[in-house]
Amino acid sequence: MMKFSSNCISLPYYRYFSLSGDKALAFLQGQLSCDVNRISDTQAVFGAYLNIKGRVITTLRLLKIDGKLLLQLPESLADIVVSRLARVAMLSRVTLTPEPELTTLGIIGEDTIPALGMDVIPQVTMSITQSNPDSALVRIAQAELFMLIGSKKSMTPFLKDPSPVDQNVWLYQLIQSRLVEIDTQTTEQFTPHELDLSAHEAVSFTKGCYVGQEIVARMQYLGKLKQHLQQLQWHIPPLRSNNAPLYDQEQKIVGYTVMICNVENEQYALAVIRDGAKLNGGITNENN
Repeated sequence: MMKFSSNCISLPYYRYFSLSGDKALAFLQGQLSCDVNRISDTQAVFGAYLNIKGRVITTLRLLKIDGKLLLQLPESLADIVVSRLARVAMLSRVTLTPEPELTTLGIIGEDTIPALGMDVIPQVTMSITQSNPDSALVRIAQAELFMLIGSKKSMTPFLKDPSPVDQNVWLYQLIQSRLVEIDTQTTEQFTPHELDLSAHEAVSFTKGCYVGQEIVARMQYLGKLKQHLQQLQWHIPPLRSNNAPLYDQEQKIVGYTVMICNVENEQYALAVIRDGAKLNGGITNENN
């Protein structure tokens, strides 16, 4: 994996919402693809919110900080997702409340963590440690990739406006870990199977009904997936964006990009590609 000088990156493009009400967990269990009941003070969950056609509206994370149940969403989709959830939440007497004082610090590698005041490093993916009551350290990938989530006040010494380089460094780490994050260009375009979400326990096939579950179950037990998530790399130019079409040597569309980052003179991407396709345009398939 490529080495970078940046290992502590401000991530202001996440928003947080707390959920309150006796049926908050049951409500989320009926809305999200993941098994919400796995959440504890030491365990976060990666998941997705789907539409009724089984397409991913957004990926997300759920966790508890100081006993408060929190939903982490990408900034660009937060209003859309919360608006949809809120319409159903009222029926369960569940309230979603914005938590604007919470922010996120991305951490690459374990060496930086002690300097941030965290005494214990989580060892298992999506496990949580808390060294103080208003922040939590989450290991989001086994490859030493972490999020420190807490109040802006408590993390002021470590926060700065991220540069384009910093943002691309973080995206590169997500791509290398095959951790998909959805934005406005890719929302409702892909299925959980196409994004390989089950590899991160973001989809439960045993928990029962949730929005889009029937479509997901049909693919799991009766279908045959003909396109899969792949890691790609190419030299700039061309400069591609999320949800850009990818072509084979006969100039036929064989897939679409999901996430892209720019590092030096290269672009790295996660893309959903038709099985067996031979990509054109100087693209290297890192899965081959």
